[in-house]
Amino acid sequence: MYNKIFSGFFILLGVLVAPVSMVADTYDAKIGWQNASGFILTFGILWMVVSLYSSMAEAKSQIERFKDVVRYQHNLAIAIDYKKKIEKEFRQILTSEYPAWEESLVTKFSLANEKDKEAFLAICPKLETGSSYEKYVKMLKLSMDDVAKMEREINESLRDIAVSDENPWLWFHRPIPANIQELLSKF
Repeated sequence: MYNKIFSGFFILLGVLVAPVSMVADTYDAKIGWQNASGFILTFGILWMVVSLYSSMAEAKSQIERFKDVVRYQHNLAIAIDYKKKIEKEFRQILTSEYPAWEESLVTKFSLANEKDKEAFLAICPKLETGSSYEKYVKMLKLSMDDVAKMEREINESLRDIAVSDENPWLWFHRPIPANIQELLSKF
């Protein structure tokens, strides 16, 4: 909007100064007014071309931001599904399968007997529940970090979209798609 006003003002001023050169008394004054008119008009046209070009470049960047948000949303959905899958598997394995396996293994041996203790330790030097907890906790933490990273990327893109949409120096604004507009209203 501001670029429209400034470039329009300088173009109009250059056009309005041109007739003053016709009324000038001396040849030098005519040339001076014509040069001033040409300079102001050229400056206005140059301002208009450069600002129009930068508005078009910003519009292209805005479209890329829209595409990024859609891509981030898709990746976020995948990351959330993966996290839910890990949580479900984590609960199932660590609440039923490993404890039942270790319990049945421990009950097969009499720990009061030294030979059974040695056999038990030879077969299973360490029980797997602890390392399984650690493994799944690491996987769950990584998936939660991925989800948080995707959410941060969406928020950064939404911030950039909002700032660009509120920029009064642009000649025109790209219409924001409805799904992204809904996210911006929550942002």
